Amino acid sequence: MTAAIDRLEKRGLVVRKSTSSDRRARIVQLTQEGERIAAEYFERHAKDLEELMSPLSAKEKQQVYGSLKKLGLLAAQKLGARQPVQERQ
Repeated sequence: MTAAIDRLEKRGLVVRKSTSSDRRARIVQLTQEGERIAAEYFERHAKDLEELMSPLSAKEKQQVYGSLKKLGLLAAQKLGARQPVQERQ
């Protein structure tokens, strides 16, 4: 994880910040450039998904959505609430 964050930091996409609650931990936050790139890739990903699902009927799309929503809720329940990404030193 540290190596990946190092690479993102070198590219100016994230910054590490200290947290007052744990001096050993660092919060990793997107920079403006990181947010811009994330939004760009999200938009591209959304278009790819739309294209991929275009052969499906409205009913089939609803079934896929319902199944994915169910899996997502189950995963969230099993894994617990997401915490900000922290890096231990």
